[in-house]
Order: sequence, then structure tokens, then C-alpha cells
Amino acid sequence: MTSVVSLVGLPGGGKTTISLQMANSLAEQGHVVLYNSCEESGAQIKMKLEKMGFDALLSSDNAYFSSFFDIADILAFADKVRKKHKSVEGKGMFLFVDSLQTIERASKGAGRPAGPAQQQCDAMWDIAAWCKDNMSVAMIIGQVTKDGTFAGKQEVKHAVDCHLHLAMDTDKKSETYRQRVAEMQKNRFGTSGLFFPYEISSKGIEFAQ
Repeated sequence: MTSVVSLVGLPGGGKTTISLQMANSLAEQGHVVLYNSCEESGAQIKMKLEKMGFDALLSSDNAYFSSFFDIADILAFADKVRKKHKSVEGKGMFLFVDSLQTIERASKGAGRPAGPAQQQCDAMWDIAAWCKDNMSVAMIIGQVTKDGTFAGKQEVKHAVDCHLHLAMDTDKKSETYRQRVAEMQKNRFGTSGLFFPYEISSKGIEFAQ
């Protein structure tokens, strides 16, 4: 299976927490996980993992961390990790990037380099192509503006299969008013527009039953 997912939301909305939680669960199941973070240092990530009890990401031989900024370096390292574990049948390769706004993409030709927003857009297409070529899954954390809209070119959304938005429900007529909700705004494989209420605890993300 190949899939690219973008995960966006305001600061403090739980983007990194839910990404680490999913990465830990995948590592526990024996899948190969690469977590590239430029938003937080390795020491900060380690503290979060220890606090939430996500032991698999700290101890598994199939879990890796990196802090590359250039998308070419990220995917080159992902290739090395994937090839190292390609003989393990029935296990997938999962790439996490935190976050898209920290990623750069070196110009491949002469002329003026592309601006940050275009570099991020091109990097997302690079990730989508890599996932397709290698039958892998990627989850890319993105940022939003102060009004909660996606920070960057809307073309980025065309490169992904799923777009999950973490927000606070401000609709007074909604049953989930003032609750944290995860909204599946795009889903190429199923239904979109669904809301999933959740809370952030010391053990990670907890969805309402």
C-alpha cells in the first residue's frame, strides 16, 4: 500500500503527539519507521517519548530518527533504511516528517531558486513519488495560519491522498462545540468531512468512544 497523508493544525493541537503515537504503534507491530524532525531536537523528542511511555520508538531496531532539512537527504536516508529491512515480509515502511515548513529543496537547474512555499510544494510531490515507487506510507505535519487555514500553497493538498485537520470546534450549534476535533478534509480512499473528537492526555491522543 502507498499513501501520503498531511496532518495540520494550530500549535498545541497534538500534531507531533499523534504522529509519535502512530509511529510507536507501527514500530510495536514490527513495521519500519523513520521519523524526521526539524521542529524539535532529538533530546526533546526523547523526553516526549519517555513521558508518554512510547517505548517502541526508543528501543526497536526498526525505528529510526533523523533531522535533515533537504528533502533529497530525507529520502536518501529513507532509501537506506528501507533497503536494510526489505527482506522482512509483511512489514511496511512509514516515513514521518515534522514539519513541511522546515523542509528545503535544492534547485535542480540554473536560475533563481524557488521560494520557500514552492520548495515545500515540490518536496511534497517528491515524497508522493517516493512513496509510490517504494510502496510506502508518509505522514507530513504542516502548519496553519492564525485563522486556521493551511499555511502554504494549496497545490500541496493535490499531492496527498488524505488531509487531516486538527482544530477546536467553534460552531456553537455543533455537538462537539469547544472540543478538539480531527476532521478528515480529504480522503482519496474513503469518506471525507468526518469529525473525530479527541483529547490530549499524558499518554497521548485519546479519541472519544
